[in-house]
Amino acid sequence: MTDHVPTARVPLRLPGAVATFGIGIAGYLGVNLSPYMIAALQTALGADVLTASWIVTATLLATAITGLAVARLCAGPRRLAVARIGLAVAA
Repeated sequence: MTDHVPTARVPLRLPGAVATFGIGIAGYLGVNLSPYMIAALQTALGADVLTASWIVTATLLATAITGLAVARLCAGPRRLAVARIGLAVAA
């Protein structure tokens, strides 16, 4: 059995640290706000708690899958196009 030892480590600099921290906060924000999102769906749609919970769960899952799907594009030369498309969809 061989142990994989990385040969070079990428140092953590301020832009990378800020981006990592921001993504972590955004990820936890949706989860921590889910009870409020469920209550808002119940009020707005008149849905029961189970239906509203499934909608919020599906939304959080779709967010995670989308993040994984576009991660490779965000690291490449098309990152500005991905950002523009994301802003257009959000608007």
